[in-house]
Amino acid sequence: MRVVENQRAVYSSYMSTGSAENMHLQQGIVENVNRFLPKIALLAGGGALPAQLIQAWQAAHRPYHIIAFKDQTPPTLLENAAYSWSRLGAVGHTLKLLKTHDVREVVLAGYMRKPKIWEVFPDRTALKMLWKLGFSLKGDNKVLKTIMAELEQHGLTVRGAHELLADVLLPQGSLTAHQPNPQALLDITLGLAAAKQHGAQDLGQAVLVENGQVLGYEDAAGTDALIARFANHTRQRRTAILVKACKPQQDTRADLPTIGKRTVEQAIAAGLQGIAGEAGKTLLLERDEAVRLADGVGVFVWGV
Repeated sequence: MRVVENQRAVYSSYMSTGSAENMHLQQGIVENVNRFLPKIALLAGGGALPAQLIQAWQAAHRPYHIIAFKDQTPPTLLENAAYSWSRLGAVGHTLKLLKTHDVREVVLAGYMRKPKIWEVFPDRTALKMLWKLGFSLKGDNKVLKTIMAELEQHGLTVRGAHELLADVLLPQGSLTAHQPNPQALLDITLGLAAAKQHGAQDLGQAVLVENGQVLGYEDAAGTDALIARFANHTRQRRTAILVKACKPQQDTRADLPTIGKRTVEQAIAAGLQGIAGEAGKTLLLERDEAVRLADGVGVFVWGV
């Protein structure tokens, strides 16, 4: 750790000069410092977030290892990366892998299909965790808190994806050229309150709202399923809004609500007029592409 501290001190000294001739040296120092950072493991699901984390670590020369889960982690994510395979019910095996690869920090990221309780095939460690959960996998927040507590009991530090990626949280206000009208702003306020109330029951993070009414609530099937359920209605009216919010009791290190390119594509296909999320507590992935798609059809993306 003293080596890392000394490297950081040198880096800070050069950064303070800001001169052009030091730019190349500054980059070299950053890469050198990152190589001495504790190895971090990605417990990986699907979607854009795991890939974004890996790209950032590779660019920064940060030591990392991926734990991939059978039937959950897409194999394409593992190309040109260090990884090991496990399965959701093999918690003891996963912990051994983390120890074997000298992992000190862990981040949970990516979409995972929630298995049925009989699909888990739990090992001894997983059985203890299931006992704490009352042998139920209902409630994402409750399950994730139990997983993170187990990791911490084994001396691992759990990090949030937003701590490791720059500019990944949704800012306040509009990201797009198109902005919500007064009625839409009222609907967003309604949607945020409804999503918070729904999230307090650990049932979901998203709602669809339209003209002062809540059309529907997200369930275990996810945001895509919510949008699809009302697509025939929303395509005809073209006034509905998707609103996402962090659960009031949520540990923000895992499963923050997410808006990304796919969310915008789904919103466009369903004829939604916009997407809103809780600013500072919603992940915004593939920002440039998502905004470009939204601007192309006049859909707004709004942080509240």
